[in-house]
Amino acid sequence: MHVSAAEEGVVSAPVVVVGGGVAGLAAAWRLRARGQDVVLLERSSRLGGLVESERLGGQTADAQGWVLEHGPDGLLASKPGMREVLERLGMQSELVTGGEGKRVAYVARSEREALRLDPIPTSLFRFERRAIVELLRSPLLSWSAKLRLFAEPFVRHSARADTVAHFVVRRFGRELAERVFEPMMRGVYGASIAELGLHETMPKLADLERRYGSVGVALLLAPRAPAGPGLVSFRGGMQTLVERLAAEVAPSVRLGVEVESIQPARPGAPTTLYTSEGPVAAREIVLACPAREARRLLAPLDPALGDELAGIRSTDVSVVSLGYARDDVMHALDGTGFVVDPALGRSLVACTWSSRKWSGRAPDDGVLLRCVVNRGESTPELVQTASEEVHRFLGITAKPRLVRARRRTGALPVYAPGHRERVAEARTRARRFGVELAGNAYDGVGVPDCLSSGIGAAERVRAA
Repeated sequence: MHVSAAEEGVVSAPVVVVGGGVAGLAAAWRLRARGQDVVLLERSSRLGGLVESERLGGQTADAQGWVLEHGPDGLLASKPGMREVLERLGMQSELVTGGEGKRVAYVARSEREALRLDPIPTSLFRFERRAIVELLRSPLLSWSAKLRLFAEPFVRHSARADTVAHFVVRRFGRELAERVFEPMMRGVYGASIAELGLHETMPKLADLERRYGSVGVALLLAPRAPAGPGLVSFRGGMQTLVERLAAEVAPSVRLGVEVESIQPARPGAPTTLYTSEGPVAAREIVLACPAREARRLLAPLDPALGDELAGIRSTDVSVVSLGYARDDVMHALDGTGFVVDPALGRSLVACTWSSRKWSGRAPDDGVLLRCVVNRGESTPELVQTASEEVHRFLGITAKPRLVRARRRTGALPVYAPGHRERVAEARTRARRFGVELAGNAYDGVGVPDCLSSGIGAAERVRAA
């Protein structure tokens, strides 16, 4: 970062990264590793974006405190490139692969007006051989729905751009779609499977149909599940990853700086970013901010590009953490948590039993729950909603000894049918202005997806 000789007072760098979430940090990290001069601008006072851990008390060899996750609580280590990133950052020793609870998640649903928790056949979402057997044994499905599974190999292939709902109903029947896919996918994406594109969120299913003509046959022929951790976290929470990346890019970071507009120059000349602290000139830009912010900056340059970005809809996410004394929780919590069947019409979307799912998340005499709710604006409203839902589903009547809440507006993008084509067109148009797009709005909502998105944007940057 230096002052341009051509225009006194204008800070300049070959590459400017806008946004200090995981994608922006990953982009800056990869650019610096390539020896590139880079400036990262983040409008808030912290780095990490949606990834935010809070550590309270303990944290010594003799006393364990609380580790709360206000955003994602884990990542898939099996994602392409993830192992390499963790190795390069030297983070293997920080990994946590589980806790005391069984690696089982549940669906909360109603049967004969009674609430019950039934195991999710998670091998189906990992495309493992045992998925069919799990489905046939699952209490989530009626016998008629299980018999319907045997008709799947005879269902004709469809070339249409499916939603997840249309695909699953067509191949397996409505019951599997509503009782298994709907609560599971809503818990991940915050949207109904009627809104989510198949190729955008579950491309493996479409690929299995194309290659084998039958998803069921493909699952039966699938290799055995590979050994090794799937979902992992870090001893100090997901913030550990942010802190490690932040340490790597610290000289490039400027916090509390908002980009107000972008002014392109003539071909071959730098682009100017007008910020709350003055102009910054760049040869190329990585926009690693939410799609709505990218639209605000780019629509004045190209209205059609603005329209593409406006088409990426997003949903709000509210996360409430409740800490209880262990003696106040009578439920066995024998698993990692549950998602709620939307047919119940409840405010609770999902509840993670954090202190059972991951080791080191609560004191020995405590229980930590992480609730995703869809009702409430203020912190008191969110906490009240979560507490009432925990009472209903888990029978906990005691007052929590610890409460925290975060409401994130527009946090989860909805990957609707045609999303990939929309993103490709937006990126093509953005590159005309020397801009690369990165973040959870484009290449996937998980932490590994955001890392990959930022790294990919950095690799496409050509500035010298």
